[in-house]
Amino acid sequence: MTSLKCISVMTTCSVFGALLAIIFEALWTLNQLNTVTLILTGLLALENVHRGGNNEGYEKPENHMTLEYKTGEMWGPFTAPRANRFIVHNDHRNPFLRAVEWLEDALKNFQPRLLIVSGIQMMDTFKFEPGVREARIEKVKEQMITQPRNTLIHFEMASYFGKDVLSLIEKNILPYTDSIGMNEEEVANLNQKLSKDPQWDQQRNQTLAWLTL
Repeated sequence: MTSLKCISVMTTCSVFGALLAIIFEALWTLNQLNTVTLILTGLLALENVHRGGNNEGYEKPENHMTLEYKTGEMWGPFTAPRANRFIVHNDHRNPFLRAVEWLEDALKNFQPRLLIVSGIQMMDTFKFEPGVREARIEKVKEQMITQPRNTLIHFEMASYFGKDVLSLIEKNILPYTDSIGMNEEEVANLNQKLSKDPQWDQQRNQTLAWLTL
């Protein structure tokens, strides 16, 4: 029985996310951990959890809405061919990944055995000033590569419409991760991007056109 110290880079929510809950349940089961010490950024509704860094500007959580549906469920004239989820938000803070700066001191003092990088999907389709997206991704990369060699790094992939963010992830994030979390849709998405599948651009353009209607 061992203990695990874990730090999450990009989580800024008011409740414990289902994704992290799944990760820790798996770690607990596979490694038979008797102690998990967790540090998150943002507003937290958990006991015995350490807050990381300065959370100024996050007095209130952003609103995100997730609609999940099963295979065969109907919405008006539409029938779902498979189970999936639809996520909408009006978040103008998390795309800038402010948690990176908040956690700089926490990382030095906490010395985690596991670093979870997530939330980069918030940058997808967000309108940045030229060069801002690239600079923020570079900052994440910097934080990853400056960790001790014995700190494992896990990246939660998520889904992306824009090829620009995926290209930045391919160059700056994937080479420095020990493990990647993806579902079947995200695996296909990444495979199409890496294999330069021409259908990927076509599907992306159709989706973006629909989103702007």
